[in-house]
Amino acid sequence: MQLITPKKRIEYIDIAKGIGMILVVIGHCINDKTFPGTWIYSFHMPLFFVLSGLCFSDKKYPTFLPFLWKKVRTLLLPCFYFSLLITILSTLTYGGFTFTNLIFEGFPGALWFVFILFLAEIAYYFIQKNSKTNIYLIISLFFSLIIGIILNRINFNLPYCICSTFIAIFYYGLGHLSKMIFSPATIAKTNKILLSFLLLCIPGIIVLTTNHTLNLRKNYIPTPEILYVLLSLLETLGLLIISTFKFKRYIRNIILYIGNNTLIILSLHIFFIQFSAQYIKPLLSNFIIYKIFEQIFIWLLIYISIEIINKKLEWLLGK
Repeated sequence: MQLITPKKRIEYIDIAKGIGMILVVIGHCINDKTFPGTWIYSFHMPLFFVLSGLCFSDKKYPTFLPFLWKKVRTLLLPCFYFSLLITILSTLTYGGFTFTNLIFEGFPGALWFVFILFLAEIAYYFIQKNSKTNIYLIISLFFSLIIGIILNRINFNLPYCICSTFIAIFYYGLGHLSKMIFSPATIAKTNKILLSFLLLCIPGIIVLTTNHTLNLRKNYIPTPEILYVLLSLLETLGLLIISTFKFKRYIRNIILYIGNNTLIILSLHIFFIQFSAQYIKPLLSNFIIYKIFEQIFIWLLIYISIEIINKKLEWLLGK
């Protein structure tokens, strides 16, 4: 997402973010009760935590305060800005999310991810700085995962999805560590089409068979947790491999456009989905026709929002 990308953009990461964001929007349109939705939910949020970890640089911020300010400016403040915007828009339109929800429950839509990413990045900064070797770092990441699983097992929850931070740290840290082993060059000699197909489809078959999936917003991983964590990592790797494909130029440009603007899309798309369901769905009785129109409507509003925010309201993004 356009959450943690360094100044020198890495194209395959932007492509992965673009594809992932398309899946996020589709997943929220069809929900996690259908097979496509269950499959998308099984890895779409782990994917973005891993991608964020891939962009972490400990050398860039040798001291904590500059790192903290960067994350406050590019993550925390945009999270609050968009939360206020969506709460106001929701109150004025369909009333689905109010200031009471914002104060006592959590952030609207998918903005929980931005807040949890902020907490995970801050926590990981200290974990990484205080880990003498990668072995200590890996042990710390699995310890964080275990804490998250235990909190889920005892059904312990906190407002603003705070309990999800522990599992987010695990995925984020693995993303950072994977920089040492994953790059387009490392898989250039493999059969990328076959490998990505297997990595995405075999976990998909398991998800279809069990009809269980992740919900990191609720800090939920089905039992046995290690299986579903492994599946999410395999699917994430499969999508990362797809992101190294040579796409047609116009397709590549569309995906990169989405990948470069994922903070905006992440923040606003659920409001657009709910607005559409409230005011447009009653006008279209045919479900398939509505879903086609819904996608056109949502992506048109997303495009308009991206252009307006990037040209007139860049401060919303912490720029």
